[in-house]
Amino acid sequence: MIIYDVNLCLGKDNPNKRLAVKCHDTGVKLRVYLQVCRHGKWRDEYDPYNIPSGTTAILKIVKPDKKYCITEGVVESDDILFAMNPQAFTAAGISRAEVSLFGPDGKRITSGTFDIEVPEECICGCELDSENYIDVMSEQIRAAIDAADRA
Repeated sequence: MIIYDVNLCLGKDNPNKRLAVKCHDTGVKLRVYLQVCRHGKWRDEYDPYNIPSGTTAILKIVKPDKKYCITEGVVESDDILFAMNPQAFTAAGISRAEVSLFGPDGKRITSGTFDIEVPEECICGCELDSENYIDVMSEQIRAAIDAADRA
């Protein structure tokens, strides 16, 4: 099991913050530390983001082939841990990742984005094709959010 740590700034798009995970790697977890970024006159300030109680964290990864994966994370005291499904890394190129936090009412609190570089394998012996992947709980959350929006 490999755990990659990501410091994710809320309040600014951070496309230059790039993580690299080899195409078709399995056994990968992402640990995301959220920070609030404030632009100062002389330098930027970074403060840890306090995740509200009852928050649900969702990671959406859009792969280079426009297929996507949606995974629910485990909110810990100061970070979020995402156990990645192998489908997340089945297309080589630059994937766009977005962490979204949802409150108990199903409304999105905040989100932040970063890129994941997925280098191609030297010799691809994997038969897993790129497909969409949604874990069950995320699908239920999305349905609840859509129902709340309609109401």
